[in-house]
Amino acid sequence: MRNKSLWLASAGVSLILPFTPAHAETLSEAISAALAAHPSIEAAQAAKTSAEEEKKENFSNYFPELNTSFTGGRVYGDNSTSRGLTVSRGAAYSGFWEGSASLIQPIFDGWETSERVEAASARVMSADYSLADARETLSLRTAQAYVSVLRAQEALAYVRSYRDKVQDYLERIQTMVDQGAADESEAAQARNINLLLQDSEIDLQGQLESAYASYREAVGTLPSGELVKPEISDDLILDHVDEAVSDARKNHPLMKAAQVELLAAGHDVDAEKGTLFPEIDGELSYLEREQKEEIGGQAVDARAVMR
Repeated sequence: MRNKSLWLASAGVSLILPFTPAHAETLSEAISAALAAHPSIEAAQAAKTSAEEEKKENFSNYFPELNTSFTGGRVYGDNSTSRGLTVSRGAAYSGFWEGSASLIQPIFDGWETSERVEAASARVMSADYSLADARETLSLRTAQAYVSVLRAQEALAYVRSYRDKVQDYLERIQTMVDQGAADESEAAQARNINLLLQDSEIDLQGQLESAYASYREAVGTLPSGELVKPEISDDLILDHVDEAVSDARKNHPLMKAAQVELLAAGHDVDAEKGTLFPEIDGELSYLEREQKEEIGGQAVDARAVMR
């Protein structure tokens, strides 16, 4: 399935490259590590598995149903049969056992089963699209965190380098002030710039820690080495906004998931309408009972019927 937002988020790199979770230095490695273990992906995969099992459950209604039972023990009877066959008490005791088996094959149920199978199939597709959306969303979050770390690292390094230059200049200008070769105002201006750079450094350090937190939340680990700046091809970016919006409406997984969910709801409605029709089942059954004649005697009941 084509989705340019995912390719843009991953900077055009493959999402299925081998990875080492503790060594996510490139963007592709970071995204692969995130997709391999993030709870949101596991939850989406579990939802898809659940939908597949529901489809199997509904499909099983096409097949015959086998029921068996066995009963054994001792019974006491005081009824018209026992009173007719015994002259002492009108009641009797007997050992008792009974076994039965039946095979029921659905023949017609108002198309309820077929509609429920179609609804379940649509929900499997919806879960598949939701899984794709979870993967793309996580890929985008990982890419954003990756770029945020890179940006904060570069900005912090630049500010520290510039602050070192200002500090060196401040030391030299202070020496010149002490020797009377420069004005005190120049030294004061250098100190003010140095203080501003210190404030900027503290702010950028906080931004970097926040970016690291977002990175770890998405990937599961902090980067163990220097991050590599990704290369983005211009071919991945559409030329016009309207084209991008149209592409998203046609190809975004959430849009496709919503469409098949609507289809599943329609099949659910048709399945409920099926309950208005009579159900026809074919049944094969066999029952055998053994007990004393005073209780009712032996009985055999074999049937092949339409129900």
